[in-house]
Amino acid sequence: MPAPKRGPNDGHRSASVAGPGNRWQYLVSGVLGASRPLSALTMPCRPGWIGGGAAKPEPIATLLGMNANGDRHFPAALAAAMAVRLERVGEDGVDFEPYESFLTADETTEWFRAWTGNGELSGDDFRVFGQNGTGGNAAFWLIRRGRELVEQPVVFLGSEGETGVVALDLGAFLWLLADGFGPWEAATSYEPDPRWAPHVDRELAAVAEQFAPDRRASAAAVIAQATQEFPDFDGTVMRLCR
Repeated sequence: MPAPKRGPNDGHRSASVAGPGNRWQYLVSGVLGASRPLSALTMPCRPGWIGGGAAKPEPIATLLGMNANGDRHFPAALAAAMAVRLERVGEDGVDFEPYESFLTADETTEWFRAWTGNGELSGDDFRVFGQNGTGGNAAFWLIRRGRELVEQPVVFLGSEGETGVVALDLGAFLWLLADGFGPWEAATSYEPDPRWAPHVDRELAAVAEQFAPDRRASAAAVIAQATQEFPDFDGTVMRLCR
């Protein structure tokens, strides 16, 4: 699939936050923390859940002690990295803007239903923490039952239907950022934007060294490891689309 056009990282812009299921327009504010859907377009379809299988078990978010719209604060390591990324928006060419906190459960469900066009889904299996310029979202995918949030893989679902598991966990994600990649760049690394080249970020590398010194790896290695462990993520998501 052709890579989407890179969006600007400042001002106000109208971004498509549609997945393969439908096209949904909403206004994305360039002010971080205000970037939220204004409305949702959903479509009825078959029941399903992001982890596959015939029936959905108890949400992993519940098992991890995450109530529906409760604690939305970032883990310390993610907060430190996102603080650095906030300073880079519009300056380093990486197409990624962090939110101030995780989206609420209601916001996540609204987004995932719009992305898939499937009004019977929930967003329980995701914790969304940032977006790229065209409205694609980066999130933890809560697929590892009984594991902490920071041990869950990081995924990206883009506005043009691009998908990818970009890091095995938060530690790996920190090194991905340090190597000059964002979630969008990682998910579309098979067809990189010729106008962009990654550059190591020393401040993000310092964050990665502080919180995940044993996970040091290049962006290419981080992406390859994530793809190898979760090769069916795209198919799993696409089966939920209408």
